[in-house]
Order: sequence, then structure tokens, then C-alpha cells
Amino acid sequence: ATLFRSYEGLVNAEGEGGLQGVQFTMEGDGDVEGLLHFAPKEGIVVSDVRTQTLELTARISKPQTMTLPITQTEKRSLTLVQ
Repeated sequence: ATLFRSYEGLVNAEGEGGLQGVQFTMEGDGDVEGLLHFAPKEGIVVSDVRTQTLELTARISKPQTMTLPITQTEKRSLTLVQ
């Protein structure tokens, strides 16, 4: 038998980087919810479908200073292929 389990939680993201002389940092948090299909006997995830929404702030420090609000919504689907 396999199990289906819905879940929800909080996510946090942060990082920094640079591209062509522009330095930036990003940080934020959001929510995730999904449905996991698990085969306990085999010990494998059969599928995982989730939606995640992040509210981020990007801060650019060079060559000029800017702060940008970003909302990112992702829908992901993972399915085992045999």
C-alpha cells in the first residue's frame, strides 16, 4: 500500500551574488503546501506536487543602491519514472 500525505510549512531564502559588477543580496520567506505520495515498503517517493510562494527583497549595492520587492510563486511536480 502507498500513502498520500498533504503538508504545509514555511520556507526561508537568502543569498548574495554579483553579475557584471552589480552586487546584490536577497532574503525573504513564504509558504509551501503540497501532496506527497510515498511507498513505505520500497522507501521511495512516488510523487510530490507543491506550490510555494516567496516574498523576497533584493538589495543592489553597486554601482547604485536599490531595493526591489519580489513575489515568486512556483508550482513543482515530481513523479517517479520507472
